[in-house]
Amino acid sequence: MMAPLLIIAAGGTGGHMFPAQALAEAMLAQGWRVMLSTDARGARYAGGFPKAVEISEVGSATFARGGVLARVLVVPRVLGGIVAAVARMRRARPAVVVGFGGYPAIPAVAAAWVLRLPRMIHEANGVLGRVNAVFARRV
Repeated sequence: MMAPLLIIAAGGTGGHMFPAQALAEAMLAQGWRVMLSTDARGARYAGGFPKAVEISEVGSATFARGGVLARVLVVPRVLGGIVAAVARMRRARPAVVVGFGGYPAIPAVAAAWVLRLPRMIHEANGVLGRVNAVFARRV
């Protein structure tokens, strides 16, 4: 029997990635398989994750940067990331998805919501971040 799969959705900065790494290490020690869903920027912060953690890069973007055109292009990029995450989750069949915030977490947490998979968010700050606030009522 295959070990259950945890998908961790995080990205953007070390503030999201370091707590995600701690969960990955703890769950690996419990015998779980772990996948990190992030974008290219978040993957650069994943160097400290154990080698057993599969890194899955998804399309995502921030709404906070750039001009009007850049902001318009965010929507199709994030939607593409969600579609890719749905396809990946249908194949991988995760037991749970945990979002740690950061815009790169949107595709995986949204895909888990679409697929009605067990999901939760982790917020290490006193105030919910933007992405976690969006999903707080959907977990």
